[in-house]
Amino acid sequence: DLIQGRSDPELPRGDIAKSAFESYRLVCGLGEVKGDGVVPLVSAHLDGADQVTLQCYHSITPPSDPIPDRQSWYGSELVVDAWLGPLMEAIELGAKTAA
Repeated sequence: DLIQGRSDPELPRGDIAKSAFESYRLVCGLGEVKGDGVVPLVSAHLDGADQVTLQCYHSITPPSDPIPDRQSWYGSELVVDAWLGPLMEAIELGAKTAA
């Protein structure tokens, strides 16, 4: 699951949803959106690009999170396997198109 930003004054300092809210607000102007804890999904998906949505954190050091299977980041082995294939396919396609 993606991390939903939340602006709730009752949330404790360092809460993952509260931190995500502030980060998302700085990136796209909206805090109550979903993303990886740092970058909102609306800013990660680029128009015209193939979309790959990963279930991981932006940072190598994940925050305290109640969802234990999300304890990974973009560079962890399992996550790299999810995005490297599509990237290599795009590079090969681009090379064939340019030739």
